[in-house]
Amino acid sequence: MRRYPPESGNLQDYGAHFPAFLSDMQETASLPYLSDVARLEWARQLCYLAADTPCLNQTEAACRIQALGNNPVHLCLHPSVGLIDSEHRIFDIWQYCMEPDSGRLQLAGDGQSLVLWRDGAQIAMQIMDTAAITFLQCIEQNMDMQRALNEVHQHGYPNFDLSGLFSFLIANHLIADI
Repeated sequence: MRRYPPESGNLQDYGAHFPAFLSDMQETASLPYLSDVARLEWARQLCYLAADTPCLNQTEAACRIQALGNNPVHLCLHPSVGLIDSEHRIFDIWQYCMEPDSGRLQLAGDGQSLVLWRDGAQIAMQIMDTAAITFLQCIEQNMDMQRALNEVHQHGYPNFDLSGLFSFLIANHLIADI
């Protein structure tokens, strides 16, 4: 509490620095995934508390893209969308903690990247490949779709399925504006 005092009067805002605190603790050095699991929990909190806004359906999105012609297309994701990219199997760890009797937890293996969003009163999470997370991170940085796609290709993912990702975003009501 002394190192990271509250920055606002809203207790819902308290805890943003907890993942960094955990990664700096000597006592947690043997648990390298712990700070990323805390980041996931914080992202879930932010998703839940995010503002609500209407989202575009497939027809509305197509009309807006068509109306832009050759102009750059910028996607605005729903405010509840969160992205987590981890070197660790954080979704598997989180799931195991929610249902410890579900089997044996495997910590070894590739990391996991997740997109999170509020679906009604629940937080939905979906594992995404690195290309999709890279694209969405670029969109969050206000890059237009073409520039974001170029970034994905430059990161070594020439076969990235933009159409599949776009369909996923529309189906889950995650595009607030174009």
